[in-house]
Formats: sequence, structure tokens, C-alpha cells
Amino acid sequence: MRTHPFGWIEEPLSVGSSDFEISPVDDFHAAVSDGIKFFARDDEWFDTIAVPKRFELPLTHKLTVDPSVINGQLAHLLISVFGFLHGLKLNPEEIGHLHKTPRKIGKLSNFTLPNANEVKKCLESVITFYTNHTTTKPKAIKLMEAALHWHLTSLSYEHDFELFCWQYMVLDNIHKLKCLIDPEYQKKMSRKGHAQRPVQLACRYGIVLHQAFSDFPLKKNAEALKEHRNKLIHEAQWANQPLGHTVDRKSHEMTIALTWFNSQLILESIGIKCKFLSVDAGVLARSHLGVI
Repeated sequence: MRTHPFGWIEEPLSVGSSDFEISPVDDFHAAVSDGIKFFARDDEWFDTIAVPKRFELPLTHKLTVDPSVINGQLAHLLISVFGFLHGLKLNPEEIGHLHKTPRKIGKLSNFTLPNANEVKKCLESVITFYTNHTTTKPKAIKLMEAALHWHLTSLSYEHDFELFCWQYMVLDNIHKLKCLIDPEYQKKMSRKGHAQRPVQLACRYGIVLHQAFSDFPLKKNAEALKEHRNKLIHEAQWANQPLGHTVDRKSHEMTIALTWFNSQLILESIGIKCKFLSVDAGVLARSHLGVI
């Protein structure tokens, strides 16, 4: 058996199957104590004033696997998804944080915490996703690694224009992933522009678009998402002003809706079937994951 230590989780969570086991490290309480002592900014976030701005949190948990079944890349993917399900940015041993990262479970998620059985089903879907693509389309694995990493990391940024930019990168990532593994989606997107990406992703995978960038009932909203992206990337503008000069409700709601949509797309892309995928994001309130 091989062990992959990781952190940070402040509670002694455990889950396992015939292929893997996640459990607290032997010195869990000491690790938690050290992390809070040296890195806690407040009750919700970790940070450091050290230069360069990089820090590694104590390792609170471990993933134990049979290396003939689960290799290092898959182990790290399992750790990332375990963090995603709990609203945390979890890192394997020797991988540090460049930005503040949350202490508390659920900080980075749009859904309420899944129970242990739901977590087990989700991680089993990760193994299936990896098995299906690692030989025939290995780039799909790299894209999913990047989507998970940047979706979670970006949520530590402070400003709407930063978060929107990074989350749009995640949307582009998922679009590319889908073109790679789903010929039908790739065919639908042939000769279609940026504005159709969220629309076609939602139509293809049964996800309810937030009205902030849906085609119905406001026909121009998908275009509005593209326009926000183009003005940000190509003109250094946000809400029709230079970056940092102003904020408005419309752009804020669009940013929050984009993070919600991306979390749904990540779940669907891995193959996790759950009720959250069909929840109307219009209320933007936490919903039960509801793994099926």
C-alpha cells in the first residue's frame, strides 16, 4: 500500500472503499494545532506575510491506496476532488499555496456538504473518469486537474474582475475538455463563437443556466458574458471603467453565476450524477448536492 499525505482539513474526516481510504494522519491534533498557530489569519482563512508569498500547511490527512490500482496522478486527482466536495483547496505533500486558502469546510463550495456515502460515490466516479481517459485521451486528465486547481484557487481572490477572469479560464478549460471527449458537443460547437459555449454546454448536459448569461428570457445575456470577457481581456475594463475603478450589481451577479456554473460543469465532466446539476442557479443559494 502507498500513502499520499495532504492537507488542510480541520476535522478528522474519513471515507473509504475497496480501492482507497482517506483518514486523518496519526498526529492529526498536533498538525491542526501547528497550522492554526502559524498560519491562521482569522477563523476562516490561512495566509502568511512571508516573502516570497508561498506556504505549505501541515498535512492533516492521508490517502492510502494500492499503487497497482491507483497511481500518483490519480491519487492527486482524488485529493483535489475530495477538497472540491468539501469546499477546500487541498494540496498533496510538497505542494504549497500562493494565496490565502480557507480553514473551514464548505468555504469554496456552492452546495451543502455531502455525506460520506455521497463522497464515496463521487470518488469512485473520479476513478472511472481517469480509467476511461488516461490511455486514449490523457490530455483530458491534465485539463481536469487544471480546472479543479484554478476553480478553487481563484475563489481566494478579492475582486470581481479577478474572479471573473480566472473563472472564465475555467469555462474555456471545460469547453476544451468537452470538445476532446464528446464528439457530439464538438460538432455542435463547430463554427460557433464564445457566446454559445455556456449555452451549448448547458443544453448538452442538462444544466440550468443562470439568467445572468442565459439565452432565455433575456436574449442578449450570453452575449453579455462574452462582452464582459472581451472588455476585461482586450481593453482592461470592468463595468465600462478601468479595472478597479468601479463595481456594479450586474457584473457581480454574473461573476457569482459563473462560479456556480463552473462547479456544475466540473461535477458533470467527472461523471458525478447529482441533483445539483439541475438546480436553477437563479437563487444562488446553497443547494444539496444530491448524488444519485
